Amino acid sequence: VGIARDRVAKMRALGATVYQMIAQEHNIPTVGSMTAQMVNESWAGVDSPPTVAQVALIARTGTVMASFTRELFEDWIPNALTAITRKAGGALGVLEDNQFFRLGSGGGPHVSRMTGTVFVMTTPAILTNTEVGKMWRACPQQYRSNAVWLVASDVLAFLQNVGDTRGREVY
Repeated sequence: VGIARDRVAKMRALGATVYQMIAQEHNIPTVGSMTAQMVNESWAGVDSPPTVAQVALIARTGTVMASFTRELFEDWIPNALTAITRKAGGALGVLEDNQFFRLGSGGGPHVSRMTGTVFVMTTPAILTNTEVGKMWRACPQQYRSNAVWLVASDVLAFLQNVGDTRGREVY
């Protein structure tokens, strides 16, 4: 089931941090940004300590259940277990990604969904190559080298419609 889940789940493939839970709730430290300054030699800079906080990581269990008749297993046992295992793992992978990328409200039993960079298009509902470039540049510079596009299927449709002056797809 775990192998089938990992083939489907996108977040795990992107290197999600895995924390070993030692209790039902585990606090994860967070540290905000700092500001660097250029100052004259022997001058003190302006203090810019980061905001230090913590986020509670609460253990949750993703589950998938199905009932089958004894007859099914008696008639189809060699193939049934493989097929059911793959479907169960795939369902858990989809559940995991939906929580991370779309549906996680933070209210139990849901985890909080991941937030990305906010970008407002110049002309709503018209996505151009220029707008996609602006989106990329809206991501802070220190994150760009490892940045990846995580988009829902409806957003992917917009990206696939972005073309050059000859009508060729860009993405």
